[in-house]
Amino acid sequence: MGKVKSIMGQSIITDNLEQCYICKRKPVEIHHIVFGVANRDLSDKFGLIVPLCREHHQDGAEAVHRNKNANLYFKRLAKKQFEKHFPQYNFTEVFGKDWSE
Repeated sequence: MGKVKSIMGQSIITDNLEQCYICKRKPVEIHHIVFGVANRDLSDKFGLIVPLCREHHQDGAEAVHRNKNANLYFKRLAKKQFEKHFPQYNFTEVFGKDWSE
């Protein structure tokens, strides 16, 4: 993969990392949309992060770490935003999977 300027700590999904992306509640936890050992670092590098309250991140029935559809929604959103912000890279080559509809 070529050089990309890391945008760690920033999101290409939202400008507001202070409230839950879904319900607007606080406090939040940062969700790395493409997770796993290597992919978590890539999510940071490319800004594929969103703020989620505990309910939407870990604990609730609709939480991204419990609900396949919620997880897939964010992966598809991440792919779309990645392709918009980083057209020089191929999402599937970078992350090893596509998650397209």
